[in-house]
Amino acid sequence: MVGSSKGWLIAAGIFAVFVLMVLVNVMPILFGIRSEPTGATRPSEIALWDLSTPLSSVVAEVPVGAGNAGEDYFRALRIMRDNKEDLRKLGIELDIGEHDARNLVRYNRDEKTQAELAVEIEEMAIPFPESANEILAHVASGADKGEMVYMLKYTPAKLQVARPLDAVEEFWDLADLLLDIGAYYRARGEYDKAQAVIEDVCVMGWHMFNERGNVGLMAKGLFIQEEAGLELQYLYLELEDEAKRAMAEAYTRAAKALGGELKAKGKILDPPQKKGGKPVIAKAGDVFNIVENDKDRAWRAEGILTLGVLKAQMSGVLPRTDERAVRELIEEYLGSDDPLLRAAAQAARDFTFGAAEESEPKPEPEADAPEDSD
Repeated sequence: MVGSSKGWLIAAGIFAVFVLMVLVNVMPILFGIRSEPTGATRPSEIALWDLSTPLSSVVAEVPVGAGNAGEDYFRALRIMRDNKEDLRKLGIELDIGEHDARNLVRYNRDEKTQAELAVEIEEMAIPFPESANEILAHVASGADKGEMVYMLKYTPAKLQVARPLDAVEEFWDLADLLLDIGAYYRARGEYDKAQAVIEDVCVMGWHMFNERGNVGLMAKGLFIQEEAGLELQYLYLELEDEAKRAMAEAYTRAAKALGGELKAKGKILDPPQKKGGKPVIAKAGDVFNIVENDKDRAWRAEGILTLGVLKAQMSGVLPRTDERAVRELIEEYLGSDDPLLRAAAQAARDFTFGAAEESEPKPEPEADAPEDSD
């Protein structure tokens, strides 16, 4: 009798486990319950982020001019691409010129008057190639405009899954050249010129962040603002303007802090991989939450691109409800009225791991230029 009771108990236990497995694995499929987001995408993480310190604290005037700054920056980038060797040589000469000007003042300040030093510094001036002058003019023109729309023509090729936008590093190369020019002017005591160039770079970074078209471009824009802020600190230190130096320091800290937040959020969609370990993919519930609810369209586009990675996983990696939700979301955004989100969905739809391994970064075609876009 006792043995019979034990048998019934064991049978009941097995049945309970079976029912639980059905509830966990079958019921969600029947009722279409997909993965829920984790705390990583709580409301504060999908809000519209902005710098805690305003641009007005470090530039004479916040730009409000009409037109598209993206067109000016694109022209500057195109000139930089076409004159790489001349500008590479200029970069070397700027470093030498900055060093020589500082040494001239450092070792002769007691023997020579300011006027004499100024004459010698002028004689040491480095002639800029025409390409550098044109770049300075285009960036200054862009920095006068209130808005930037660099990514006017959204294409799946430009927004490839699991590959950064080609223009991201090009923008940094451009900023790096201009900051070198600013440091060169500062070493020569041409402080007004130095301030103008550095502020233009800062505004360009501000434009890149505020376009909110691509997370990589936003992050690089913050980094450019951080570097420009550092250069402004050096400038105001030499000018002994502590109030402006402190404001530039606060702005630099704000840009760095927000850049860190973007980097951390990026790990939600592209989790760090352990060497030799099992591949780690984004949590589907968090990706869904970003795609549908993030207040920043750049992050929504990034989430849609991540759907391509989830779609390409082997069958069984994701629960069936999540596999279906991934396909449905991609299909939904293929019909989006927003060209950025639609292009991201097209890229996600077409993504395969094989195609990603075969693709190599290519220069952006001329057709993608803002001035040629619809």
